[in-house]
Amino acid sequence: MGYFVCFIAMLGIYYGNVWDAKVQPFMSTRLRTIAGGAYPVAKLFTDGVLNEEALAKYGVPRLTGSFAYAIFMANAAVSMAFVRVTDHRSER
Repeated sequence: MGYFVCFIAMLGIYYGNVWDAKVQPFMSTRLRTIAGGAYPVAKLFTDGVLNEEALAKYGVPRLTGSFAYAIFMANAAVSMAFVRVTDHRSER
């Protein structure tokens, strides 16, 4: 059942163009530019300090819609496990 729900959710994200999903490669886990190319993280940081000129040039990094959904579901799963454990302990 969970596999089916995720399959439908991924199709909905792509065809609904949520988070600009049609511009980005499907299921990529890398940071991307607004046009869908690889985001040049190394060019944004000089000795660990953010280069604001480079940020203005390349823009804010993007995630693919499917990866954003995966992160959301992972956070939901961890939160649910935490709630379940703490709720179960309060019954004692």
